[in-house]
Amino acid sequence: HPIRIPAGATILISDYLLHRRNDLWPRADEFDYTRWMRDPKTGLKPKLSHPFSYLPFAAGPRNCIGQNFALLEAKIMLAM
Repeated sequence: HPIRIPAGATILISDYLLHRRNDLWPRADEFDYTRWMRDPKTGLKPKLSHPFSYLPFAAGPRNCIGQNFALLEAKIMLAM
């Protein structure tokens, strides 16, 4: 079903609610670091059920320009 949005409408997306949707995340209210671990056999990252189901730095054309730097910095801090 197409969704029609009137011109000039404001659309808000709550990342808090998005990251706690039970249809996208099993046990959505629990912290589970294993969701992000690579497969030990293939070395691949886990595939998300939807590309925009996790928005740590936003997404689309207006996403955070420091995303790669922040992720690299976090890895360095964990390694230290």
